[in-house]
Amino acid sequence: MLDIGGGIGSIHHELLRRGIAASAVGVDASSAYIQAAELNAQKLELAEQTEYHHADFALHADDFEAADVVVLGRVICCYPHLEELLAAAAERAQKFLSLSFQREEWWIKVFWQIGDLFLELNRNKFHSYIHPHDKINAVAAQAGLRPVHSDRQGIWQIAVYERSA
Repeated sequence: MLDIGGGIGSIHHELLRRGIAASAVGVDASSAYIQAAELNAQKLELAEQTEYHHADFALHADDFEAADVVVLGRVICCYPHLEELLAAAAERAQKFLSLSFQREEWWIKVFWQIGDLFLELNRNKFHSYIHPHDKINAVAAQAGLRPVHSDRQGIWQIAVYERSA
């Protein structure tokens, strides 16, 4: 599996631990998250099954091989260039692409705008994005993926796409 923006490795570590994935490649733009993921993999005795890369996946996608499963858990909400990131991830998904992102509802947008304003007032350059769900689905479809699962958990939308035969 390929875990893009995998942070400390929670998703791929759990899938490895349960035997659902045989190996995982974690990619994150934060070196601190990569270090934490490596440490967690060692503690969980998963280091031999994991490989980590500090990179902006959208800019370095060609450096990564395709994987049966590609996961972007709460990643596209932190990235301004949806099409570049999602298209690169979708191209590498041989079987499944799994995403979680904010639901596209007015009250969630207001909540996120207030959060962004607070960050801006504190001179924090982080910004969150609620990308249109139609655009997310269109990018996945352009890559030959079709939706097979959709669920909601709090403010999050979970979507799983499968490679068309």
